[in-house]
Amino acid sequence: GLLAGLADCLNDRPAFVINARSYWQYAAASPNRKAGNLYAATKNAADEILAYYAAETPIQIAGVVLGDTYGPSDPRGKFVSHIAQSAKANTCLQLFNPQHPVSLLHVSDVVSGFLALYKHLKDTQESHIDYRLISPEIITLDDLVKRAAHIFETPISVHYPDGAGRKMKNLPPWHLGRKIPGWA
Repeated sequence: GLLAGLADCLNDRPAFVINARSYWQYAAASPNRKAGNLYAATKNAADEILAYYAAETPIQIAGVVLGDTYGPSDPRGKFVSHIAQSAKANTCLQLFNPQHPVSLLHVSDVVSGFLALYKHLKDTQESHIDYRLISPEIITLDDLVKRAAHIFETPISVHYPDGAGRKMKNLPPWHLGRKIPGWA
């Protein structure tokens, strides 16, 4: 696990750890982490362990807050997959918060961002710095559905349940962290 991997890093020079973080680690758009769910709480616990190693060892550690990721054969049931399924099956899509902002990142963009960060870390002595990896364009869920309808060349039926449009507690903290040097 995490501790065994960090122990192995102590034997390698230079040692870099890039920690993928989630905006769900923030219950509000503030720099204070407050887990929005159990998954986020476990990531917050890992952050504390990494902070210790960053302070007490020569391991360079960087955290990266990711936007919404997607890619081929993604089994996580992300919203992008639900839109595609609705378009292909001509079924109704439920959209609770049409104005919720999203930062879509394809997995290939995530990989290129991590590689750019690795190159940057090799040239610096920075450690325990937070970065962000977000799309250059932030769009709403409603806009995403409209774009998908255009791409699939079919209308996508959307149902807005009672309470749709309510403000979400967990707004993405895309303003946190530095932009990764060398990544578009």
